Amino acid sequence: MEMSIITDILERENLTEREQAIRTYVIRNPEKLYDMSARELGEVTFSSAAAVSRFCKKVGCKGYQDFRIRFLQDAEQYRKDEKAARVMAGDPYLSVITDVTAACGRVLENSLKVNSIDSMRRASEMIRTYRYLDFYACGLELSAAEYAVGIFMQCGKISTLYKDRYSQICSSDVEKPGHLAIVICSDGSNREMLEVEEYLTKHGTQILCFTKNAESTLGALADHTLLMPGDPIKSTICDEPDLQLLTSFKYLADILFSVEYSEEKRKRVS
Repeated sequence: MEMSIITDILERENLTEREQAIRTYVIRNPEKLYDMSARELGEVTFSSAAAVSRFCKKVGCKGYQDFRIRFLQDAEQYRKDEKAARVMAGDPYLSVITDVTAACGRVLENSLKVNSIDSMRRASEMIRTYRYLDFYACGLELSAAEYAVGIFMQCGKISTLYKDRYSQICSSDVEKPGHLAIVICSDGSNREMLEVEEYLTKHGTQILCFTKNAESTLGALADHTLLMPGDPIKSTICDEPDLQLLTSFKYLADILFSVEYSEEKRKRVS
């Protein structure tokens, strides 16, 4: 039995950011497809008629008209399924789940786009070189730093988070051989974190910085910077930029940890 076109697009994982936006729109607004052209669908999803055409062909249709007919035919049958009906009807709880899941997916995909493999490799090499990892963060980024401290301790790194202003100054304004400073600050111009980096630089401490802007003052002072991008598509639900940046940081931290953990495991085996 041929799979429903709606089931197909809901289960697809190889969609681009724009195609995900098209999928979300048609699932939420099936009735609008009756009178909507490919160009109009492209406009409301901030894509284009060409992007709509590619999306339709990717899900097995000959083009937009074929997709529109099949989609509308399936819509009535699909509504009989309770969960699907609630999603398409705009159930608040399921809408949040759908939007947050899609937004997180876009943030993770964007994180890989803005950080090259070479850039990630360099960050891994910095972490591998040092036994001591000193984390500096403030505000909401503290929770991200606590997460990183926990995972890197699992691969033998002596990790410390300096939370308050006093401990940050005392730790950064001293020579600390064998220590790598990891600064997490989405705002690349935060004065407190900038002062910490200035002290670290004065004492020759290597700095790995996580921020959203490589050309920021913090990024310029650091020895290496990884970027924490947000969601390129504005969401009506998951549109808090700080939360998106934390999602990006945890994803990048997981990659760096996994590389380091795998290397440590390989050494133990050999």
